[in-house]
Amino acid sequence: MKEKSVKLISVTPDAEKTMAHIARVSNPDNQDNPNYAGLLKYCIKHNHWSVFEQSSMTLEIETTRAIAAQILRHRSFTFQVKTPPVSYLIKKAAKIKKGSQTTPMVKVGKISQSQVEEIAKVKMEDLNANDIESAKKIIEGTARSMGVDVSA
Repeated sequence: MKEKSVKLISVTPDAEKTMAHIARVSNPDNQDNPNYAGLLKYCIKHNHWSVFEQSSMTLEIETTRAIAAQILRHRSFTFQVKTPPVSYLIKKAAKIKKGSQTTPMVKVGKISQSQVEEIAKVKMEDLNANDIESAKKIIEGTARSMGVDVSA
């Protein structure tokens, strides 16, 4: 399995210093003050978030999990880490690299009912299913569409 990683691509140089400079615009006599930690704490405590917009970072995130990103105010974000896609779990269980290109004529693999149940348990929170039996039917349908047989 490929190793997951997070890599820092870029970051605002001297971000804290830049943010402090922006925060002190109304007091130019104090611009060269090197003690900016207290000023930034003050900004956070009093919800003065606009100075933080002057800094940024770019991350490269490699993952096998589906990530739903939601961009919010002030260029910040939250994300939900969901379970892996059903097709990924089926390919892993069947030990295949990809599904059939000519389903249902060509079968490329086979999974057991116990593997279907394991996948259903992993995916239960993300599926639109009320119980494990309904989730198993969804998994079986996906397997069929990929050219993977489900044994009894």
